[in-house]
Amino acid sequence: MITPAQGDFLVVPPNTPHALEAAGETDAAELGRTSDLYDNHYVESAAWQAR
Repeated sequence: MITPAQGDFLVVPPNTPHALEAAGETDAAELGRTSDLYDNHYVESAAWQAR
């Protein structure tokens, strides 16, 4: 996993599964309501589950 610091710039190549975590508490229902707005696609990730 990569943890960017404030001011860092992260580039993710097209079609590369990746995840970003909100800085703070996020309601799961809010994620569902904004999925279309942010073009979210969900995949299984052992690295994410192990965090």
